[in-house]
Amino acid sequence: MYDLLKKLSESFGPSGYEKEVRDVIKNEIKDYVEEIKEDVLGNLIAKVGNGKKKVLVEAHMDEIALMVKHIDDKGFISVVSLGGWDARVLLGQKVVLRNYKNEKIYGVAGSKPVHLMEKNEEKEIKIKDIFIDVGAKDKKEVEKWNIKVGDVLVIDAHLTYLGKSEDLVSGKALDNRIGCAILIDLIKNLPNEFKDNYTFYFVFTTQEELGLKGARTSAFDLDVDCAISVDTSPAGDTPGIEEKIADIKVGKGVVIDVVQAEGYGLVMRREILDKAIDVLEKAKIPYQLEVGSGGVSNAAILYITKKGIPTVGISVATRNLHTPVEVASLKDMELAKKAIIELIKADVCKL
Repeated sequence: MYDLLKKLSESFGPSGYEKEVRDVIKNEIKDYVEEIKEDVLGNLIAKVGNGKKKVLVEAHMDEIALMVKHIDDKGFISVVSLGGWDARVLLGQKVVLRNYKNEKIYGVAGSKPVHLMEKNEEKEIKIKDIFIDVGAKDKKEVEKWNIKVGDVLVIDAHLTYLGKSEDLVSGKALDNRIGCAILIDLIKNLPNEFKDNYTFYFVFTTQEELGLKGARTSAFDLDVDCAISVDTSPAGDTPGIEEKIADIKVGKGVVIDVVQAEGYGLVMRREILDKAIDVLEKAKIPYQLEVGSGGVSNAAILYITKKGIPTVGISVATRNLHTPVEVASLKDMELAKKAIIELIKADVCKL
């Protein structure tokens, strides 16, 4: 799973610009699916099996990013956020920009140094205070490099194991390349009997970070009996976070999304939740229950699509979400995959 996750994590895939990630996924699954297509928003939909029971399994491809808003006369670039950035983590980071010719341009994110600040300037950093330095001598040189307003950039980061661990990994875009990796692994290792009894639609969605957009269109076009949405959730097992705020932990099992954003996101129907818990306990799969106070996943859209789709939200606990150093457990990913298989076997969505 590490090599696959590394390939996905290091791919370039801001919201609306997911092509590179989509191409990686296509190449991985093309020999394992009966049909594969893209829709208008760039969602990738792969069909497997020809059974009567129809199941949608989903994960989003996009990552948080930045977009060029302005280039000044000295060649420095101002940006806006595409997704939920904490500006504090951007300072001092290496970035990679893709110009309109799809060339890679490397740069750094900087701001006025603390040495030159007045006392009243020492404040919380905002996106508007950050500039991107691509090493150009002036605006004309930036333009010569085919950089334009509207180009996008991400942090230049690479997936690595932490310390001497053979389980914990860190990198950018684990939200939600983790989900993409789990779906790819599922496609390659579906039990044979599943293909006779089920029709699966594995959907890799776009623009989740900008309002769950890809999930809205892809699910609307599919007639399914059940949906399973796979994403990440913020772990609370680091200093400074009280358990009563976030008590899920990295390495302690798959996460079941009971409620998202205190009810503004998914609210899992009680009968489905009880069945899911019973299934995981019988299969002896470690699990954690999450009542989230902030953030929603595509599950929040899937379960209210058309007349309503019975939906289960599955997550992998992840530290430092929406930073270049997200941390997750490969074992938790394997448990999530096993949980999905057991939940499908048990017809978890059947009421």
